[in-house]
Amino acid sequence: MKMTFRGVTLAALMLSASQTAFAEDKNNYDGDGYVTPVAFVGDITSEAEDAYFAADAAEATRAQQRRTRRVATAAAVSQPTQYAVQPAAPAYNQVAQVGCLGGCAGSGCGASNCDAPGCGLPGPAMSYGMAPSCDSMGGCDSIGCGTMFSGGCNSPSCGCDAPSSGCSVLGGGCSSPSCGCEMGGGCDSMFGGCGSGGRRGGGGLAGALGLCSKDGWFRHEALLWFMQDRNSPALIAVSGPGVLPREPATTTIFGGDLNGGLSAGYRGDAGIYLSENVGVGGRFWILSQNEDSESVSGNGNDQSIGRPFYNSLLNIEDSLLVAFQNNFSGSVTGTSKLDMMAAEAYGRINLGCTKTCQLDLIGGYSYFSVDDELRVSSTSVQNTGRTRTYNDMFDTENTMHGGQLGFEAVVTNGRWFARSLTKVHLGDMKQKVTIAGSSTDSTPPFNSSANSGLLALGNQGTYEQSEFTFVPELNFKLGYRFRQHVEMSVGYSFLMFDSLALAGDQIDRSIDPSALNTNGPFGNRPSFTMNDTSLWVQGVDLGLAITF
Repeated sequence: MKMTFRGVTLAALMLSASQTAFAEDKNNYDGDGYVTPVAFVGDITSEAEDAYFAADAAEATRAQQRRTRRVATAAAVSQPTQYAVQPAAPAYNQVAQVGCLGGCAGSGCGASNCDAPGCGLPGPAMSYGMAPSCDSMGGCDSIGCGTMFSGGCNSPSCGCDAPSSGCSVLGGGCSSPSCGCEMGGGCDSMFGGCGSGGRRGGGGLAGALGLCSKDGWFRHEALLWFMQDRNSPALIAVSGPGVLPREPATTTIFGGDLNGGLSAGYRGDAGIYLSENVGVGGRFWILSQNEDSESVSGNGNDQSIGRPFYNSLLNIEDSLLVAFQNNFSGSVTGTSKLDMMAAEAYGRINLGCTKTCQLDLIGGYSYFSVDDELRVSSTSVQNTGRTRTYNDMFDTENTMHGGQLGFEAVVTNGRWFARSLTKVHLGDMKQKVTIAGSSTDSTPPFNSSANSGLLALGNQGTYEQSEFTFVPELNFKLGYRFRQHVEMSVGYSFLMFDSLALAGDQIDRSIDPSALNTNGPFGNRPSFTMNDTSLWVQGVDLGLAITF
Protein backbone atom coordinates (compact mmCIF):
# COMPACT_ATOMS: atom_id res chain seq x y z
CA MET A 1 0.00 0.00 0.00
CA LYS A 2 2.77 2.45 0.91
CA MET A 3 4.61 1.81 -2.34
CA THR A 4 1.40 2.56 -4.21
CA PHE A 5 0.98 5.93 -2.51
CA ARG A 6 4.60 6.81 -3.09
CA GLY A 7 4.05 6.08 -6.76
CA VAL A 8 0.98 8.33 -6.78
CA THR A 9 3.02 11.11 -5.19
CA LEU A 10 5.83 10.88 -7.71
CA ALA A 11 3.31 10.86 -10.54
CA ALA A 12 1.69 14.01 -9.17
CA LEU A 13 5.04 15.80 -8.99
CA MET A 14 5.93 14.71 -12.52
CA LEU A 15 2.57 15.94 -13.76
CA SER A 16 3.15 19.30 -12.11
CA ALA A 17 6.63 19.48 -13.62
CA SER A 18 5.13 18.84 -17.04
CA GLN A 19 2.84 21.79 -16.45
CA THR A 20 5.94 23.92 -16.15
CA ALA A 21 7.20 22.92 -19.57
CA PHE A 22 3.71 23.40 -21.01
CA ALA A 23 3.42 26.91 -19.60
CA GLU A 24 6.93 27.85 -20.79
CA ASP A 25 6.24 26.73 -24.35
CA LYS A 26 3.01 28.68 -24.79
CA ASN A 27 4.67 31.92 -25.91
CA ASN A 28 5.55 33.66 -29.18
CA TYR A 29 8.57 35.93 -29.04
CA ASP A 30 8.03 39.00 -31.16
CA GLY A 31 11.65 40.12 -31.15
CA ASP A 32 10.81 43.47 -29.58
CA GLY A 33 11.34 42.49 -25.96
CA TYR A 34 7.76 41.44 -25.32
CA VAL A 35 6.17 38.03 -25.18
CA THR A 36 2.90 37.36 -26.92
CA PRO A 37 1.03 34.54 -25.20
CA VAL A 38 -0.70 31.92 -27.29
CA ALA A 39 -4.31 31.33 -26.34
CA PHE A 40 -4.93 27.95 -24.78
CA VAL A 41 -7.11 26.17 -22.22
CA GLY A 42 -10.27 27.55 -23.75
CA ASP A 43 -9.21 31.16 -24.39
CA ILE A 44 -11.77 33.11 -26.35
CA THR A 45 -10.77 35.52 -29.09
CA SER A 46 -9.65 38.99 -28.10
CA GLU A 47 -12.64 40.51 -29.90
CA ALA A 48 -15.12 38.41 -27.98
CA GLU A 49 -13.36 39.05 -24.70
CA ASP A 50 -13.39 42.81 -25.37
CA ALA A 51 -17.12 42.64 -25.98
CA TYR A 52 -17.82 40.62 -22.85
CA PHE A 53 -15.30 42.12 -20.48
CA ALA A 54 -15.05 45.66 -21.81
CA ALA A 55 -13.51 47.14 -18.70
CA ASP A 56 -10.74 44.55 -18.48
CA ALA A 57 -10.01 44.80 -22.20
CA ALA A 58 -9.83 48.58 -22.08
CA GLU A 59 -7.39 48.48 -19.21
CA ALA A 60 -5.22 45.92 -21.00
CA THR A 61 -5.18 48.15 -24.09
CA ARG A 62 -4.13 51.19 -22.06
CA ALA A 63 -1.35 49.22 -20.39
CA GLN A 64 0.02 48.15 -23.80
CA GLN A 65 -0.17 51.74 -25.04
CA ARG A 66 1.82 52.97 -22.05
CA ARG A 67 4.59 50.46 -22.67
CA THR A 68 4.76 51.50 -26.33
CA ARG A 69 4.89 55.21 -25.38
CA ARG A 70 7.75 54.70 -22.96
CA VAL A 71 9.84 52.99 -25.61
CA ALA A 72 9.08 55.72 -28.14
CA THR A 73 9.76 58.52 -25.66
CA ALA A 74 13.03 56.99 -24.50
CA ALA A 75 14.21 56.84 -28.10
CA ALA A 76 13.15 60.41 -28.77
CA VAL A 77 14.64 61.91 -25.59
CA SER A 78 18.03 60.30 -26.34
CA GLN A 79 18.33 62.79 -29.25
CA PRO A 80 18.56 66.57 -28.69
CA THR A 81 15.10 68.01 -29.15
CA GLN A 82 14.87 70.50 -31.99
CA TYR A 83 12.02 72.88 -32.52
CA ALA A 84 13.15 74.21 -35.86
CA VAL A 85 10.43 76.25 -37.50
CA GLN A 86 10.55 77.01 -41.18
CA PRO A 87 7.59 79.16 -42.24
CA ALA A 88 7.72 78.02 -45.83
CA ALA A 89 7.83 74.32 -45.05
CA PRO A 90 4.70 72.22 -44.53
CA ALA A 91 4.13 70.52 -41.21
CA TYR A 92 4.75 67.01 -42.43
CA ASN A 93 8.40 67.94 -43.15
CA GLN A 94 8.86 68.66 -39.47
CA VAL A 95 7.34 65.45 -38.17
CA ALA A 96 10.61 63.53 -37.94
CA GLN A 97 12.23 66.24 -35.80
CA VAL A 98 9.62 67.73 -33.56
CA GLY A 99 6.76 65.27 -33.58
CA CYS A 100 3.24 65.93 -34.60
CA LEU A 101 3.05 69.72 -34.64
CA GLY A 102 -0.50 70.85 -34.28
CA GLY A 103 -1.75 67.72 -32.58
CA CYS A 104 -2.60 64.25 -33.78
CA ALA A 105 -5.66 65.55 -35.55
CA GLY A 106 -3.51 67.66 -37.82
CA SER A 107 -2.85 66.65 -41.37
CA GLY A 108 0.42 64.81 -41.86
CA CYS A 109 0.63 63.52 -38.32
CA GLY A 110 1.59 59.91 -37.86
CA ALA A 111 0.85 57.58 -35.01
CA SER A 112 4.55 56.90 -34.51
CA ASN A 113 5.23 60.59 -33.79
CA CYS A 114 2.32 61.27 -31.56
CA ASP A 115 4.30 60.74 -28.37
CA ALA A 116 7.45 62.48 -29.49
CA PRO A 117 8.67 65.70 -27.82
CA GLY A 118 6.75 68.62 -29.14
CA CYS A 119 3.56 66.74 -29.76
CA GLY A 120 0.74 69.25 -29.82
CA LEU A 121 2.89 72.36 -29.62
CA PRO A 122 1.74 75.44 -31.58
CA GLY A 123 3.61 75.94 -34.79
CA PRO A 124 3.34 76.72 -38.45
CA ALA A 125 1.17 73.66 -38.92
CA MET A 126 -1.78 75.36 -37.22
CA SER A 127 -3.61 75.39 -40.51
CA TYR A 128 -3.62 71.61 -40.39
CA GLY A 129 -5.70 71.54 -37.28
CA MET A 130 -3.89 72.80 -34.19
CA ALA A 131 -5.33 70.31 -31.70
CA PRO A 132 -3.41 70.38 -28.41
CA SER A 133 -3.59 66.66 -27.94
CA CYS A 134 -1.67 63.38 -28.16
CA ASP A 135 -2.95 60.22 -29.77
CA SER A 136 -6.47 61.55 -30.17
CA MET A 137 -8.62 64.64 -29.82
CA GLY A 138 -9.20 63.60 -26.19
CA GLY A 139 -5.51 63.53 -25.38
CA CYS A 140 -3.24 60.78 -24.19
CA ASP A 141 -5.84 59.42 -21.78
CA SER A 142 -6.18 62.87 -20.19
CA ILE A 143 -7.26 66.38 -20.95
CA GLY A 144 -3.89 68.08 -20.48
CA CYS A 145 -1.65 65.72 -22.38
CA GLY A 146 0.48 67.38 -25.01
CA THR A 147 -0.18 71.01 -24.13
CA MET A 148 2.46 73.74 -23.95
CA PHE A 149 5.84 72.54 -22.64
CA SER A 150 4.63 68.95 -22.75
CA GLY A 151 7.15 66.36 -23.81
CA GLY A 152 4.84 63.62 -24.92
CA CYS A 153 2.75 61.11 -23.05
CA ASN A 154 5.47 60.51 -20.48
CA SER A 155 5.83 64.15 -19.61
CA PRO A 156 4.88 65.71 -16.26
CA SER A 157 1.58 67.01 -17.52
CA CYS A 158 0.29 63.85 -19.16
CA GLY A 159 -2.42 61.98 -17.39
CA CYS A 160 -2.18 58.26 -18.15
CA ASP A 161 -5.85 57.56 -17.39
CA ALA A 162 -6.06 60.35 -14.84
CA PRO A 163 -9.34 62.26 -14.70
CA SER A 164 -7.75 65.67 -15.12
CA SER A 165 -4.34 67.09 -15.88
CA GLY A 166 -2.02 64.28 -14.87
CA CYS A 167 -1.25 61.41 -12.58
CA SER A 168 1.05 63.69 -10.67
CA VAL A 169 1.02 67.26 -11.92
CA LEU A 170 4.59 67.90 -10.80
CA GLY A 171 5.69 64.30 -11.31
CA GLY A 172 7.35 62.61 -14.21
CA GLY A 173 4.43 61.25 -16.10
CA CYS A 174 3.26 57.66 -16.25
CA SER A 175 6.74 56.27 -15.83
CA SER A 176 7.60 58.25 -12.72
CA PRO A 177 7.87 56.66 -9.25
CA SER A 178 4.70 58.44 -8.18
CA CYS A 179 2.60 56.67 -10.78
CA GLY A 180 1.36 53.14 -11.05
CA CYS A 181 -0.84 50.54 -9.44
CA GLU A 182 -3.97 51.52 -11.34
CA MET A 183 -6.00 51.64 -8.14
CA GLY A 184 -8.37 54.20 -6.71
CA GLY A 185 -9.46 56.82 -9.21
CA GLY A 186 -7.77 55.27 -12.21
CA CYS A 187 -4.28 54.42 -13.36
CA ASP A 188 -2.10 56.91 -11.51
CA SER A 189 -5.01 59.13 -10.48
CA MET A 190 -4.38 62.10 -8.22
CA PHE A 191 -6.75 61.00 -5.46
CA GLY A 192 -7.21 57.64 -3.76
CA GLY A 193 -4.93 55.66 -6.03
CA CYS A 194 -1.54 54.12 -5.53
CA GLY A 195 0.19 56.85 -7.41
CA SER A 196 -0.98 59.74 -5.22
CA GLY A 197 2.08 59.94 -3.03
CA GLY A 198 3.09 58.42 0.28
CA ARG A 199 6.03 56.44 1.66
CA ARG A 200 5.97 53.94 -1.19
CA GLY A 201 4.62 56.31 -3.75
CA GLY A 202 1.07 55.31 -2.97
CA GLY A 203 -2.02 56.74 -1.44
CA GLY A 204 -5.32 55.41 -0.19
CA LEU A 205 -5.58 52.29 1.94
CA ALA A 206 -3.19 50.22 -0.14
CA GLY A 207 -0.62 53.00 -0.14
CA ALA A 208 -0.94 53.51 3.61
CA LEU A 209 -0.22 49.80 4.11
CA GLY A 210 2.79 49.94 1.84
CA LEU A 211 1.28 47.42 -0.57
CA CYS A 212 1.15 49.45 -3.79
CA SER A 213 4.08 47.75 -5.42
CA LYS A 214 3.25 44.28 -4.08
CA ASP A 215 0.77 41.51 -4.72
CA GLY A 216 -0.86 39.87 -1.71
CA TRP A 217 -3.70 37.48 -1.01
CA PHE A 218 -5.98 36.48 1.82
CA ARG A 219 -8.20 33.47 1.14
CA HIS A 220 -10.99 32.13 3.34
CA GLU A 221 -12.53 28.73 2.67
CA ALA A 222 -15.35 26.73 4.21
CA LEU A 223 -14.51 23.02 4.12
CA LEU A 224 -17.02 20.21 3.71
CA TRP A 225 -14.80 17.14 3.87
CA PHE A 226 -15.51 13.43 4.15
CA MET A 227 -13.19 11.11 6.05
CA GLN A 228 -12.36 7.50 5.36
CA ASP A 229 -14.05 4.94 7.64
CA ARG A 230 -11.77 3.69 10.41
CA ASN A 231 -11.29 0.07 11.41
CA SER A 232 -11.83 -1.61 14.78
CA PRO A 233 -13.07 -4.96 16.12
CA ALA A 234 -16.76 -5.45 16.78
CA LEU A 235 -17.37 -3.56 20.04
CA ILE A 236 -21.16 -3.65 20.58
CA ALA A 237 -23.41 -6.38 19.20
CA VAL A 238 -27.05 -7.46 19.42
CA SER A 239 -28.86 -10.73 18.73
CA GLY A 240 -32.33 -12.18 19.19
CA PRO A 241 -33.88 -12.80 22.63
CA GLY A 242 -32.17 -15.70 24.40
CA VAL A 243 -29.33 -15.85 21.83
CA LEU A 244 -25.83 -15.08 23.08
CA PRO A 245 -24.56 -11.92 21.32
CA ARG A 246 -21.27 -13.40 20.17
CA GLU A 247 -19.79 -13.86 16.73
CA PRO A 248 -20.79 -15.04 14.25
CA ALA A 249 -24.46 -15.24 15.34
CA THR A 250 -24.73 -11.54 16.05
CA THR A 251 -25.16 -8.12 14.46
CA THR A 252 -22.47 -5.49 15.08
CA ILE A 253 -23.93 -2.06 15.79
CA PHE A 254 -20.70 -0.32 16.82
CA GLY A 255 -17.22 -1.16 15.63
CA GLY A 256 -16.09 -3.01 12.56
CA ASP A 257 -16.13 0.11 10.36
CA LEU A 258 -16.33 3.38 12.29
CA ASN A 259 -18.21 5.82 10.11
CA GLY A 260 -16.05 8.72 8.92
CA GLY A 261 -18.89 10.87 7.60
CA LEU A 262 -18.89 14.61 6.93
CA SER A 263 -16.86 17.18 8.89
CA ALA A 264 -17.06 20.93 8.41
CA GLY A 265 -13.97 23.07 8.75
CA TYR A 266 -12.11 26.25 7.87
CA ARG A 267 -8.96 26.99 5.85
CA GLY A 268 -7.17 30.30 5.63
CA ASP A 269 -4.26 31.20 3.35
CA ALA A 270 -2.46 34.56 3.42
CA GLY A 271 0.73 35.84 1.86
CA ILE A 272 2.50 38.49 -0.14
CA TYR A 273 4.96 38.72 -3.00
CA LEU A 274 8.26 40.24 -1.85
CA SER A 275 9.29 40.85 -5.44
CA GLU A 276 7.91 40.18 -8.87
CA ASN A 277 8.74 36.47 -8.69
CA VAL A 278 9.26 35.60 -5.00
CA GLY A 279 6.56 35.40 -2.34
CA VAL A 280 5.94 34.03 1.15
CA GLY A 281 2.75 32.83 2.80
CA GLY A 282 1.11 30.79 5.51
CA ARG A 283 -1.84 28.43 5.60
CA PHE A 284 -3.93 26.96 8.41
CA TRP A 285 -6.86 24.56 8.34
CA ILE A 286 -8.90 22.67 10.90
CA LEU A 287 -11.78 20.20 10.75
CA SER A 288 -14.57 19.87 13.28
CA GLN A 289 -14.56 16.72 15.36
CA ASN A 290 -15.40 13.67 13.28
CA GLU A 291 -17.56 11.48 15.50
CA ASP A 292 -19.29 8.12 15.37
CA SER A 293 -21.25 6.83 18.35
CA GLU A 294 -23.83 4.27 19.42
CA SER A 295 -25.79 3.75 22.60
CA VAL A 296 -28.23 0.94 23.36
CA SER A 297 -30.02 -0.41 26.46
CA GLY A 298 -32.57 -3.07 27.28
CA ASN A 299 -33.67 -5.90 29.58
CA GLY A 300 -33.10 -8.75 27.13
CA ASN A 301 -36.74 -9.43 26.37
CA ASP A 302 -36.67 -7.88 22.90
CA GLN A 303 -32.99 -8.44 22.08
CA SER A 304 -29.75 -9.55 23.65
CA ILE A 305 -26.98 -6.99 24.01
CA GLY A 306 -23.31 -7.74 24.56
CA ARG A 307 -19.67 -6.83 24.03
CA PRO A 308 -18.10 -9.62 21.95
CA PHE A 309 -14.50 -10.83 22.44
CA TYR A 310 -12.40 -13.94 21.94
CA ASN A 311 -11.90 -15.95 25.13
CA SER A 312 -8.22 -16.91 25.14
CA LEU A 313 -8.71 -19.08 28.20
CA LEU A 314 -11.32 -21.32 26.55
CA ASN A 315 -10.33 -20.58 22.92
CA ILE A 316 -13.90 -19.72 21.91
CA GLU A 317 -15.89 -16.68 20.86
CA ASP A 318 -17.51 -15.12 23.90
CA SER A 319 -19.37 -11.99 25.00
CA LEU A 320 -19.76 -9.77 28.06
CA LEU A 321 -23.53 -9.75 28.61
CA VAL A 322 -25.20 -6.37 28.99
CA ALA A 323 -28.81 -7.43 28.48
CA PHE A 324 -30.02 -11.02 28.30
CA GLN A 325 -33.48 -12.50 28.74
CA ASN A 326 -34.34 -13.28 32.39
CA ASN A 327 -30.73 -12.64 33.52
CA PHE A 328 -29.29 -9.16 32.75
CA SER A 329 -30.46 -5.67 31.99
CA GLY A 330 -28.21 -2.73 31.25
CA SER A 331 -26.76 -0.29 28.74
CA VAL A 332 -23.62 0.26 26.67
CA THR A 333 -22.22 3.28 24.87
CA GLY A 334 -19.42 3.55 22.33
CA THR A 335 -17.89 6.76 20.90
CA SER A 336 -15.16 7.43 18.35
CA LYS A 337 -13.78 10.95 17.90
CA LEU A 338 -11.12 12.19 15.50
CA ASP A 339 -9.64 15.71 15.35
CA MET A 340 -7.44 16.99 12.53
CA MET A 341 -5.58 20.26 11.89
CA ALA A 342 -2.59 21.56 9.93
CA ALA A 343 -0.40 24.64 9.64
CA GLU A 344 2.10 25.65 6.97
CA ALA A 345 4.70 28.34 6.27
CA TYR A 346 5.96 28.42 2.70
CA GLY A 347 7.79 30.34 0.04
CA ARG A 348 6.93 30.45 -3.63
CA ILE A 349 8.92 31.21 -6.78
CA ASN A 350 7.31 32.13 -10.07
CA LEU A 351 8.68 29.69 -12.65
CA GLY A 352 6.95 31.37 -15.56
CA CYS A 353 3.85 33.25 -16.56
CA THR A 354 1.98 34.43 -19.60
CA LYS A 355 -1.09 36.57 -20.06
CA THR A 356 -3.34 33.67 -19.05
CA CYS A 357 -1.16 31.32 -17.03
CA GLN A 358 1.23 31.33 -14.07
CA LEU A 359 3.17 28.47 -12.48
CA ASP A 360 4.80 28.68 -9.04
CA LEU A 361 7.19 26.34 -7.23
CA ILE A 362 6.21 26.01 -3.56
CA GLY A 363 8.36 24.79 -0.65
CA GLY A 364 8.33 25.21 3.09
CA TYR A 365 7.38 23.83 6.50
CA SER A 366 4.40 21.59 7.33
CA TYR A 367 2.74 20.61 10.61
CA PHE A 368 -0.06 18.07 11.02
CA SER A 369 -1.95 16.88 14.09
CA VAL A 370 -4.37 13.92 14.00
CA ASP A 371 -5.89 12.71 17.30
CA ASP A 372 -8.17 9.68 17.51
CA GLU A 373 -10.04 8.51 20.62
CA LEU A 374 -12.21 5.44 21.15
CA ARG A 375 -14.22 4.76 24.34
CA VAL A 376 -16.63 1.95 25.31
CA SER A 377 -18.53 1.92 28.61
CA SER A 378 -21.09 -0.63 29.79
CA THR A 379 -23.26 -1.36 32.83
CA SER A 380 -24.70 -4.82 33.48
CA VAL A 381 -27.24 -5.46 36.26
CA GLN A 382 -27.81 -9.10 37.07
CA ASN A 383 -31.24 -10.20 38.34
CA THR A 384 -29.49 -11.20 41.62
CA GLY A 385 -28.69 -7.53 42.24
CA ARG A 386 -25.00 -7.64 41.23
CA THR A 387 -23.91 -4.64 39.15
CA ARG A 388 -20.71 -4.49 37.11
CA THR A 389 -19.32 -1.60 34.98
CA TYR A 390 -16.47 -1.67 32.46
CA ASN A 391 -14.77 1.32 30.85
CA ASP A 392 -12.11 1.12 28.13
CA MET A 393 -10.24 4.02 26.51
CA PHE A 394 -7.85 3.93 23.53
CA ASP A 395 -6.34 7.27 22.55
CA THR A 396 -3.81 8.03 19.79
CA GLU A 397 -1.92 11.23 18.95
CA ASN A 398 -0.10 11.76 15.64
CA THR A 399 2.11 14.81 15.20
CA MET A 400 4.18 15.54 12.11
CA HIS A 401 6.87 18.17 11.59
CA GLY A 402 8.36 18.24 8.11
CA GLY A 403 8.71 19.98 4.79
CA GLN A 404 6.69 20.37 1.63
CA LEU A 405 7.35 20.65 -2.08
CA GLY A 406 4.90 21.23 -4.90
CA PHE A 407 3.52 23.36 -7.69
CA GLU A 408 0.60 25.73 -8.09
CA ALA A 409 -0.73 26.59 -11.54
CA VAL A 410 -3.30 29.31 -12.32
CA VAL A 411 -5.04 29.68 -15.67
CA THR A 412 -7.33 32.66 -16.37
CA ASN A 413 -9.91 33.39 -19.04
CA GLY A 414 -11.47 36.81 -18.62
CA ARG A 415 -12.90 36.93 -15.12
CA TRP A 416 -12.86 33.13 -14.78
CA PHE A 417 -9.87 31.27 -13.39
CA ALA A 418 -8.78 27.73 -12.52
CA ARG A 419 -6.21 27.00 -9.83
CA SER A 420 -4.43 23.66 -9.35
CA LEU A 421 -2.23 22.79 -6.35
CA THR A 422 -0.26 19.54 -6.15
CA LYS A 423 2.33 18.96 -3.45
CA VAL A 424 3.69 16.41 -1.02
CA HIS A 425 4.49 16.85 2.68
CA LEU A 426 7.41 14.82 4.00
CA GLY A 427 8.59 14.39 7.56
CA ASP A 428 8.71 12.51 10.84
CA MET A 429 5.36 11.39 12.26
CA LYS A 430 5.47 10.93 16.03
CA GLN A 431 2.82 8.40 17.10
CA LYS A 432 1.63 8.06 20.68
CA VAL A 433 -0.87 5.50 22.00
CA THR A 434 -2.49 5.54 25.46
CA ILE A 435 -4.61 2.64 26.78
CA ALA A 436 -6.50 2.80 30.09
CA GLY A 437 -9.40 0.99 31.73
CA SER A 438 -11.49 0.90 34.90
CA SER A 439 -14.23 -1.27 36.37
CA THR A 440 -16.50 -1.66 39.39
CA ASP A 441 -18.19 -4.66 40.96
CA SER A 442 -21.02 -4.01 43.37
CA THR A 443 -23.11 -6.52 45.33
CA PRO A 444 -24.67 -4.64 48.26
CA PRO A 445 -23.29 -4.07 50.76
CA PHE A 446 -19.94 -4.84 49.09
CA ASN A 447 -18.33 -2.63 46.43
CA SER A 448 -14.97 -2.87 44.67
CA SER A 449 -13.15 -1.05 41.89
CA ALA A 450 -10.16 -1.89 39.72
CA ASN A 451 -7.83 -0.17 37.27
CA SER A 452 -8.77 -2.50 34.46
CA GLY A 453 -11.59 -2.74 31.97
CA LEU A 454 -12.70 -5.41 29.51
CA LEU A 455 -10.28 -4.68 26.65
CA ALA A 456 -7.76 -2.69 28.71
CA LEU A 457 -6.02 -5.13 31.06
CA GLY A 458 -2.32 -5.98 30.92
CA ASN A 459 -1.95 -3.93 27.73
CA GLN A 460 -2.53 -0.63 29.57
CA GLY A 461 0.11 2.09 29.28
CA THR A 462 1.57 4.73 26.97
CA TYR A 463 3.56 3.76 23.88
CA GLU A 464 5.43 5.89 21.35
CA GLN A 465 7.18 5.49 18.03
CA SER A 466 8.26 7.66 15.08
CA GLU A 467 7.76 6.90 11.41
CA PHE A 468 8.99 8.74 8.33
CA THR A 469 5.87 9.49 6.34
CA PHE A 470 4.51 11.51 3.47
CA VAL A 471 1.19 13.23 2.83
CA PRO A 472 0.25 13.87 -0.84
CA GLU A 473 -2.16 16.76 -1.36
CA LEU A 474 -4.26 17.77 -4.35
CA ASN A 475 -6.44 20.85 -4.62
CA PHE A 476 -8.38 22.18 -7.61
CA LYS A 477 -10.50 25.34 -7.74
CA LEU A 478 -12.74 27.01 -10.30
CA GLY A 479 -13.49 30.65 -9.54
CA TYR A 480 -14.85 33.94 -10.76
CA ARG A 481 -13.49 37.44 -10.07
CA PHE A 482 -16.45 39.66 -9.21
CA ARG A 483 -14.35 42.75 -8.53
CA GLN A 484 -10.76 43.71 -9.15
CA HIS A 485 -9.74 42.40 -5.73
CA VAL A 486 -12.56 40.00 -4.81
CA GLU A 487 -13.05 36.48 -6.11
CA MET A 488 -15.12 33.45 -5.15
CA SER A 489 -14.40 29.82 -5.89
CA VAL A 490 -15.56 26.25 -5.47
CA GLY A 491 -13.02 23.47 -5.30
CA TYR A 492 -12.06 19.94 -4.41
CA SER A 493 -9.33 18.83 -1.97
CA PHE A 494 -7.73 15.44 -1.32
CA LEU A 495 -5.11 14.44 1.27
CA MET A 496 -3.70 11.01 2.05
CA PHE A 497 -1.85 10.26 5.31
CA ASP A 498 0.54 7.41 4.65
CA SER A 499 1.12 6.37 8.28
CA LEU A 500 -1.16 7.08 11.26
CA ALA A 501 -1.75 5.27 14.54
CA LEU A 502 -5.54 5.10 14.93
CA ALA A 503 -7.36 3.97 18.05
CA GLY A 504 -9.31 1.05 16.60
CA ASP A 505 -6.17 -0.60 15.24
CA GLN A 506 -4.62 -0.81 18.74
CA ILE A 507 -7.31 -3.12 20.20
CA ASP A 508 -6.60 -6.78 20.89
CA ARG A 509 -9.99 -8.52 21.19
CA SER A 510 -8.48 -11.69 22.62
CA ILE A 511 -8.67 -11.53 26.44
CA ASP A 512 -8.28 -13.70 29.54
CA PRO A 513 -11.58 -13.19 31.44
CA SER A 514 -10.16 -14.55 34.70
CA ALA A 515 -8.48 -11.16 35.31
CA LEU A 516 -11.66 -9.08 35.00
CA ASN A 517 -12.46 -6.70 37.87
CA THR A 518 -8.96 -7.10 39.27
CA ASN A 519 -5.78 -5.06 39.43
CA GLY A 520 -3.76 -8.04 38.20
CA PRO A 521 -1.79 -10.04 37.68
CA PHE A 522 -3.02 -10.21 34.11
CA GLY A 523 -2.57 -12.96 31.57
CA ASN A 524 -0.75 -12.72 28.26
CA ARG A 525 -3.84 -11.40 26.50
CA PRO A 526 -4.73 -8.80 25.56
CA SER A 527 -1.26 -7.77 24.37
CA PHE A 528 -0.10 -4.62 22.61
CA THR A 529 1.51 -4.14 19.22
CA MET A 530 1.52 -0.66 17.70
CA ASN A 531 -0.15 -0.71 14.31
CA ASP A 532 -0.23 2.09 11.77
CA THR A 533 -2.43 2.56 8.74
CA SER A 534 -3.29 5.08 6.03
CA LEU A 535 -6.20 7.53 6.06
CA TRP A 536 -7.61 9.79 3.38
CA VAL A 537 -9.78 12.86 3.63
CA GLN A 538 -11.48 14.64 0.74
CA GLY A 539 -14.27 17.08 0.04
CA VAL A 540 -15.57 20.38 -1.26
CA ASP A 541 -14.12 23.86 -0.61
CA LEU A 542 -16.15 27.07 -0.83
CA GLY A 543 -13.84 30.07 -1.00
CA LEU A 544 -13.75 33.86 -0.81
CA ALA A 545 -10.45 35.56 -1.63
CA ILE A 546 -9.26 39.14 -1.29
CA THR A 547 -6.19 40.13 -3.32
CA PHE A 548 -4.25 43.36 -3.13
